[in-house]
Amino acid sequence: MLPIPRLSPAWWSFFEENENTVDILSLSKEFLYGFTIQTKNTFKRESMTYMTMKRITKREIDDFLWESNAIEGVCDKESFLQARQAWEFLMTKKKLTVPVILKVHKILSQNSHLLPTEQGFFRKVPVWVGGREGLRWDLIPAAMDSWIGDVETSLKIPGADGENIKIDHITVEHIHPFCDFNGRTFRHVMNWERVQVGLPLLIIHADWPDEDGDQRKYYSWFR
Repeated sequence: MLPIPRLSPAWWSFFEENENTVDILSLSKEFLYGFTIQTKNTFKRESMTYMTMKRITKREIDDFLWESNAIEGVCDKESFLQARQAWEFLMTKKKLTVPVILKVHKILSQNSHLLPTEQGFFRKVPVWVGGREGLRWDLIPAAMDSWIGDVETSLKIPGADGENIKIDHITVEHIHPFCDFNGRTFRHVMNWERVQVGLPLLIIHADWPDEDGDQRKYYSWFR
């Protein structure tokens, strides 16, 4: 039995689940080949994330966070600082999960009009958005599990300029899993996805009066 060193990257989870030891000779060639490919792909993605974060400036991050709030008509300092806190938390995560999404929502919605039972929790009431009803609330947990699977696929195949990431965003906005703060939560997630695959931040400017502006183009995604 050969000892396997405890390392933090996710690809060592197989060994950690087996008490940090594994009989290498008992592993099939197919497993070792697949494990090697998975490790290389994970390393490549994490390297891309690191290089992308090196290229993204603090000003770009702050612009994204400010404009994401401003789209909702929110332009106060406290909300901006909460958006930054949520972003910094999200960027510590290499994998998107339901608890991560709920935490981002809770940070963004703190000190808001939402009830404590609505901050960081999927809704349990119907909502209407843009003249249509969001997904029935009792179907949300299963829908979000499925959506996270779609995100994992998009991290492998993001599409040209992140087209599949854009589709992820449109899909989750139609699910509308929270009573409020859906847009801000999932614009965070959308840009987290973009960073993971080496794409720049997508900054959507709050320029509603401009007929050809970012905000109108963004809202046209959901028609």
